[in-house]
Amino acid sequence: MQQYYYFVDNERIGPLSLEEIRQSPIVADTLVWCDGWSCWKPAWQVDELCDLFAIEASNGSLVVPNYTVNADANYDTSRPEEPRDYLISAILVTFFCFIPFGLVAMYFAVRAEDAYQNEAYDRAMHLTHKARKWVLITLITGVFWILATLHYGFLL
Repeated sequence: MQQYYYFVDNERIGPLSLEEIRQSPIVADTLVWCDGWSCWKPAWQVDELCDLFAIEASNGSLVVPNYTVNADANYDTSRPEEPRDYLISAILVTFFCFIPFGLVAMYFAVRAEDAYQNEAYDRAMHLTHKARKWVLITLITGVFWILATLHYGFLL
């Protein structure tokens, strides 16, 4: 069974079966996508949905008008925004502050990028938050280490 998706208010809705999408509040220029398609299409161009937008002609037959897609519409069909990259921050705090915790921050930053590239967007956000947390832990630890060194005159 094919799974359909559509956009409304820049939010992707789906997956839906054909029956579910036919009952959805879509209009002729709503962007629709189905598994196996290379790109999003306006609903009026989808063979399974075009009869929803048909108009009865004077001879009793159904005619699908040739709708046009609003070229100025800002349809966001791309990936979600990439989470902030903490790799540079992790490298800097590793070098200048505290190596063990910095390596943990670098690990999570790299894993977040991998998750985003593999379209695991929720996982990418989760790993980004972990990377940020470890960057901050490394920074705070490094500041305390430096202050203790300056105060006591030796490395702890």
